Amino acid sequence: MTRKLFSFLIMTVLVLTASICFSQEEAAQTPAAAVEVTEIEPFFYAAVAMKGSYDQHGDAFQTLMTHTNLQEAPVDMQMFGIYYSDPSQVPVDSLMWEVGMKMTEAKELTSPLTCKKWDASLMASIHYKGSFNETDAVYGVLYGWIMQNGYTPVGPVMEKFLSIPEQDNTGAWSGEVEICTPVQKAQ
Repeated sequence: MTRKLFSFLIMTVLVLTASICFSQEEAAQTPAAAVEVTEIEPFFYAAVAMKGSYDQHGDAFQTLMTHTNLQEAPVDMQMFGIYYSDPSQVPVDSLMWEVGMKMTEAKELTSPLTCKKWDASLMASIHYKGSFNETDAVYGVLYGWIMQNGYTPVGPVMEKFLSIPEQDNTGAWSGEVEICTPVQKAQ
């Protein structure tokens, strides 16, 4: 693994151990808070299934990176999380989620990895660039827009990490994230 790639992976793991989010005030002030609906092609991905606290992101991404490398999985390097549980409704120790990387083709993988397919094609998404402090505001903007524009969420939330995170002199992390969810037009 090249030094540049290794540095990118380490920085990504570090930021994922922090909360990925922003405040309502920042959401209202940034033009990047516009919601978009796009069609995507289904894709295969290498996944590590997780249960419990989101504080495990660092370990989960380290496991993902290590085993995709060991198993020579044909992955691109954009990492994401898929969240099946609503943390406002489910106890922390019961949260179900996974981390993954898109694969260029399907490949049989062994534990702790699983080859999965993302079938949802219509996605509502919101981009944010800035400090990662809270996610409640961005989710509120996204889901509010979905409901107000005649759509219904029909699957788990995916958070794509779009930039190499940076840490400021106070220790706060910032970067760019895309939060998206499958939707369908309400009938």
